[in-house]
Amino acid sequence: MAKPAGLILMGGKSTRMGADKAFVKWQGKTFLERAIKLALSVCSEFYLSVNAEQFKELSGNYPCIQDNYAETGPMGGILTALEATNKNLLVVAIDMPLMKVELLQQLLGGEEGNIRAYRDSESGFWHPLPSYWPSNSKNQLKRYVEQGEFGLQNFLSKNNATTLPIGDYQPFRNINSIKEL
Repeated sequence: MAKPAGLILMGGKSTRMGADKAFVKWQGKTFLERAIKLALSVCSEFYLSVNAEQFKELSGNYPCIQDNYAETGPMGGILTALEATNKNLLVVAIDMPLMKVELLQQLLGGEEGNIRAYRDSESGFWHPLPSYWPSNSKNQLKRYVEQGEFGLQNFLSKNNATTLPIGDYQPFRNINSIKEL
């Protein structure tokens, strides 16, 4: 399988953090620096999924895709990027600095054409980020959004996403506030 493009979701409001998470430093590097390095470890290129303010600030220096589906959370960023690029995407979150390259590589090892994400085998809870989205998933995702549905949990369950088991939960941890650093 050809390497997908990486998509770094970072268009949220960062209200609990109090500042744009992309520029928060953790262990000497910003979340943005860490996410780009992570994405490029397994992807051919990367894009930043950004809000309007971030687009103004970052588009001169980075390949940015401004979210066309406001107030839809990660779902809107993924759909916008699928529509804009027409490429297979490996999607990572800006606020998961403990994510491991090996987990991203596992996402790329499945059947061509299937959405893939991690899921807890006991609770059934999906960990929708990171995840793999083939370009052909944009139509089903668009229908879902047009119906007013924005939850990745429901979408993954209803659309037969390929499940990958979770062994260690630490890499899936989001850092949402300064006190969590």
